[in-house]
Amino acid sequence: MTSPPKYGLVKNTIIGGLAGAFIMPSAFNGSFIDCLAAIPLGGLLVLVQVLLARNDMYSSLFECVSSSLSRSFLPSSSC
Repeated sequence: MTSPPKYGLVKNTIIGGLAGAFIMPSAFNGSFIDCLAAIPLGGLLVLVQVLLARNDMYSSLFECVSSSLSRSFLPSSSC
């Protein structure tokens, strides 16, 4: 926890965006257009998570909001 991060903020954002794009076809049966849309969303998720991890209060707030958002979209996708 006290060591400096292995990758910088830009590399983490790019890796998060690519991870979101690569998981889209196999996990969610997404098309190429969905993969393109997942790149900035995955990068944004990593960026917000890294920036909010610096403060304990905002970090736990981020976890609560992200879990409630994922639970609200889960029933709508199971049609």
